[in-house]
Amino acid sequence: MFQKRKCCNSILIISAALVLILVCLSYWFDWDDKAYYRWMDWHASDAQKESAIWLPDYRVDVQALQIQDVDKNVSGITYDYDNDTLWIITNQPQELIELNMTFAPVRRILLENFSDTEAVAYVGNNTFVIADERDFSIVVAPINAQTKALNRKNLRFITLKQGGSDNNGLEGLAFDAKAKVIYAVQERNPLKLISVTGLVEGTQGVAVGVPAHIDINDFNLDDLSGLHFDAKTGHLLLLSDEAKLLAEVNNDGHAVSYFDLEAGFNGLHEDIPQAEGVTLDAQGNLYIISEPNLFYRFTKTSP
Repeated sequence: MFQKRKCCNSILIISAALVLILVCLSYWFDWDDKAYYRWMDWHASDAQKESAIWLPDYRVDVQALQIQDVDKNVSGITYDYDNDTLWIITNQPQELIELNMTFAPVRRILLENFSDTEAVAYVGNNTFVIADERDFSIVVAPINAQTKALNRKNLRFITLKQGGSDNNGLEGLAFDAKAKVIYAVQERNPLKLISVTGLVEGTQGVAVGVPAHIDINDFNLDDLSGLHFDAKTGHLLLLSDEAKLLAEVNNDGHAVSYFDLEAGFNGLHEDIPQAEGVTLDAQGNLYIISEPNLFYRFTKTSP
């Protein structure tokens, strides 16, 4: 009887050890996430994929590239489709920096009398919107070939005090050019997706709301650090640094695809350390920037 009980105890100990090892391996190698993405890819039809950005099809071709002459505090990115350039924003120093499509800076614009510049989005006609995090403001910033500096005191803006602490304010901006809607995300406490109409056009009666069709808490994001609206699909990309995740959300408010920012996913050799901004260019290439000054580009593979 004693030997039998001892044998049973040994089996239980070995079984528990095997379960623990499998849990640890799953944690370190993200087998659960990889299995989920594989399942999602298998169960989506070709029509569903073609109507989406479809993040599982992207593979990194530029990773952890240090941006030339930028040392720290890169906090947002947008694509200028009128001039085929990329723009990044930094918060110390507070600057807009234009990059060519090989990621070299071509000019810098000083941002004067801003408090904490965290995000930028191109809205067309050589005009941008800038998020000033600490005072929950969105600023409209027209730029021409001669612009060297922008003084917030001379620009149109709106302040959105939606709750949250001063350092957990606006972290991402996007623009739907067809509907003329600015989308903004509040980082945390609480997570929030905000819509603004009328600001870009400068009309009276600017409207601020929360899109009723999207529940921002449905997507398992620990924070919100970046945002992009894709005109081709009408879908939003929601970026979370802490969750190490990029989510694609359709215009019905449902997540249709995901993108993990950890090593082993989509060709990444290492985790993206602090993802702060996301955008797509005219060819559908995907860009993510990460503090302090790292650049990532992902291209879509053929089905």
